Amino acid sequence: MTTQALDPALFAYPMEMDGRPVAWQPLKGFQMRAASNGAFECLLGGAAGPGKTSVLVGLAGKYAHHPRARVIFFRTVYKDTLDIRDRMHGLYPQLGFQWIATDSRWQSPVGGTVQIAHAKTLTEITDYLGPEYTAVMWDELSLVPDEVVWQMILGRIRSTDPTVPLRARATANPIGPGRSWLKQRFVDLCGKKGERTYRDPETGRTRGYVPGTARDNPLLPQSYWDGLKDLPPSVQAALREGDWDMALGLFYPELMDDRHLVVQRHDLPPLEDWHEWWGGFDWGFAHPAAFGAYVRVENTVYKLDTVYMHRFQDEEQAATIKGSVDKRCLRMVYAGADAFAKRQAHVAAAETVADVFARYGINVERANVDKLARAKVMRRMFAMDRPGPMVAGQIRLKFVDTPGNRRCLSEFAALVPDELNPNVPAKRDANERGLNGDDGADETSMAMATASFEPTEPAALFSYSNVASAAAIPAPWEIQQQEWRMPSEDGTIDRRVYQHRTGLDSSDNQFGGEGW
Repeated sequence: MTTQALDPALFAYPMEMDGRPVAWQPLKGFQMRAASNGAFECLLGGAAGPGKTSVLVGLAGKYAHHPRARVIFFRTVYKDTLDIRDRMHGLYPQLGFQWIATDSRWQSPVGGTVQIAHAKTLTEITDYLGPEYTAVMWDELSLVPDEVVWQMILGRIRSTDPTVPLRARATANPIGPGRSWLKQRFVDLCGKKGERTYRDPETGRTRGYVPGTARDNPLLPQSYWDGLKDLPPSVQAALREGDWDMALGLFYPELMDDRHLVVQRHDLPPLEDWHEWWGGFDWGFAHPAAFGAYVRVENTVYKLDTVYMHRFQDEEQAATIKGSVDKRCLRMVYAGADAFAKRQAHVAAAETVADVFARYGINVERANVDKLARAKVMRRMFAMDRPGPMVAGQIRLKFVDTPGNRRCLSEFAALVPDELNPNVPAKRDANERGLNGDDGADETSMAMATASFEPTEPAALFSYSNVASAAAIPAPWEIQQQEWRMPSEDGTIDRRVYQHRTGLDSSDNQFGGEGW
């Protein structure tokens, strides 16, 4: 981590062109801090109103003032690019830029270009992965749900000319499907106030964050502030202050504070063989496979650990699971449909993941894969306990504090509602490193939605009174009311209630006696 440095690209070329005065310059405060940040990759804003988009438009024109500059400016959908075009049409002609409508781009007097584009998904961004760019600008990046989209376009920022500044700039509010990964990528690493510049240990590229609020923009009219008052209070707070810790747009807002779900291993109650033990499994290869180990003690389910396996073959997964978790969890493992799909290894042989696991002593059964049912179960599990007695039979889920479980909880916390069905979470694919997916979340929801939660403590077979008084004390399951359905000779069904084993010998009263 290093402190922020001024961006030399801001001062590399004068904004004056052909002796004409400056057409745009950043306002003091947020816009100046954003324009002068020297990191290769920088996120601007957080709150609404500080002038984030204006900075991007101005910087795009600044970066294009080089003969070999190739700048691309993104929004997520086409209709939103119209606002960007209007802003550029108000500024760029003053700088001598020419609009080339057929290519949807501006060309600077020295030959640099600014292209306008739109993309949101991995499929859409692939249309722009052919050319090389010297700068990428992305307005409202929080509307992009998948971090991989941003990473893919970053990989195209390069130039053979060392005099061209290479930059990536994006704006975002703490609302939207991309909120979680943006917070992890920028805010958590650079600080809530942007006080640090992070250097990626693998790429060596630097990363910055410049926060700002509407108070940094003196040009905002009163109508802007009045419009915020129509929004829900929580949304107002997020947009006014740029608070990334608000649970806006998340599928499980309960997980903004997960302390009520986490327990330390030394706080676990004694675990007995007769407790209910099971596992959950979500198969994967390019995206990680995930295995969870569970045990139920009375009305509390403890998730003992989550094991992630990225690019492991089926045999490797089975061996890793068997060597990593309590063997009692392998008696019953609930898995999705992938575990039962036949994989044709040879022309005449077909084997499923469940078959492979069976050879390792892991019993795999089909899980409940209904997304809506699983989402309902997990919402109940994540709910905080209310004051007063718990509802009879209510189950609670606790995560033992392990790195795997922490990663699993972070996956749940990052989920957002599906656009087509807001009652279920949207699918979240892992990146190339197997991170930031939803594999552990899928495994957990399948395991919790499939388990029966039957009473597990064994009832005593005999009571000491059997010996002391010679009385036949019935076992708990023998005194339950049973309803007989034995048809009589004329075909009618006797629906009277019979109480089994009420005397010394149950056969004394079995038919027509006091038990009827």
